[in-house]
Amino acid sequence: MITIGLYFGSFNPLTRAHYKIAEHSLTHLDEVWFVVSPANPDKEATGELEDAGHRLEMVKRTVDFYNENKKSVNLFASDVEFHLPNPSWTDSSIKKIKEELLRDRGLNEGEYELRIICGRDTHHRIQTWKNKEYIIENCSFLVYDRAGVDAVEDRALHLKSFYVNDLGILPISSTIVRETIHKGGEIFNLVPDVVDCYIRENGLYPYKTKKR
Repeated sequence: MITIGLYFGSFNPLTRAHYKIAEHSLTHLDEVWFVVSPANPDKEATGELEDAGHRLEMVKRTVDFYNENKKSVNLFASDVEFHLPNPSWTDSSIKKIKEELLRDRGLNEGEYELRIICGRDTHHRIQTWKNKEYIIENCSFLVYDRAGVDAVEDRALHLKSFYVNDLGILPISSTIVRETIHKGGEIFNLVPDVVDCYIRENGLYPYKTKKR
């Protein structure tokens, strides 16, 4: 049985916290897929969402760096939602992923387990998701601590969930990265090195290249 973690997000941009969670998840899973969402209506309305191609490329470079460094293939960058109508819904993404696993790797249901990687805040909102019954039936959850969500209340959801308590709360977010860039600050301690370089090279968010 192959266990595959699905890490959904805009990754706007991918941060060291995202990277650390994915890396730590591999102690519980065989693979982790960063499932990049090309659209987010809330962020697009504020002009905060960077081009989808750039965000996917930053994830791909991070994944390539990790796999090359570890001499393994455990992290993947998925563009599955790029081939779905926008905005894409999680249940549609899961259906597409299952199709890809059968088509590309010959894996039938029962030969793998899909586990959504998320924070307690996202986990607590699952009951409001579209077609939540399909999601809950086809996926379990790997849940990380997130500030502001009570553990006892979260566990009361009665989902197929595995709780991670040994990583702690990581005080880095994509919002912090963007705000730091806008203020002219350095982000090398907030994002993987390959992401920092890519943002500089492409002037994202927008980034004014500075000499160190």
